[in-house]
Amino acid sequence: MAIIRGLTAVAFALALTGCTAQSVMKQSDALFTLADEADEAYQSGNCLRSIELYSELTDAVDDNPQSFLRLGNCYAKAGDLNQAATAYQAAIDADPAYVAGWANLVTVKQSELIRLLERLIRSLDPDDESAPAALAQAEALLRLLSTDTRP
Repeated sequence: MAIIRGLTAVAFALALTGCTAQSVMKQSDALFTLADEADEAYQSGNCLRSIELYSELTDAVDDNPQSFLRLGNCYAKAGDLNQAATAYQAAIDADPAYVAGWANLVTVKQSELIRLLERLIRSLDPDDESAPAALAQAEALLRLLSTDTRP
């Protein structure tokens, strides 16, 4: 009787393992399909679809820096620099040595700083006694940052 119970327990455990392995395989297949669709949309230049697919993919797999990089690139192309910076930061979080993630994050931050300096220059009150110094500093920084390296 104890042998039958033991064999039943082993059979049950094997059945559960088989179900789990099958479930994991289905999830893996779905993720590979999602990654292929996202890559295809990215390669064809369909950034709106890429954002949708890479967002779903990065929600499921948060340790793939290339997916975050491509998500960031599409956000940058769509003009959403905040979301692009968030995606590039996630790429760096997934792999702190990921040079492309760092380069694109710096580029986005550079673009943001250029816009901020341009706004400052437009907003300065010429009658304010501190305006000339602020203007000189802003213009100097703007000259240093003005190379166009947007992703």
